[in-house]
Amino acid sequence: MKKRYQLEYSGDARMVIEVDHTIFTDAHFKECSDFWSNKPEFKEWLGMVYLIVLRESIASFSGVASLREGREEGFPKMDGSEGIDILSFEGFEFDDFEIDCREVA
Repeated sequence: MKKRYQLEYSGDARMVIEVDHTIFTDAHFKECSDFWSNKPEFKEWLGMVYLIVLRESIASFSGVASLREGREEGFPKMDGSEGIDILSFEGFEFDDFEIDCREVA
């Protein structure tokens, strides 16, 4: 089953991620979560993904490239091939206390 999640920063920056839970299963997520010492819950982990995109977009013009290409340690390739696809990302003015994550579909 596919679900979309919208992450938003301060009402300005938005990213939509689609997760196919038949491919990116709970077991697959557990492997990703276990990589991190804090073992984040799913929405916290999506927040970590969003922070990478925000960070990368500050450093370059393509904030999602490293995740789509699978170059971020601890995260699967996010081009749809492993069940996660970053559908969209819009620019921002950054303050990490303003991130909001909610299921949209």
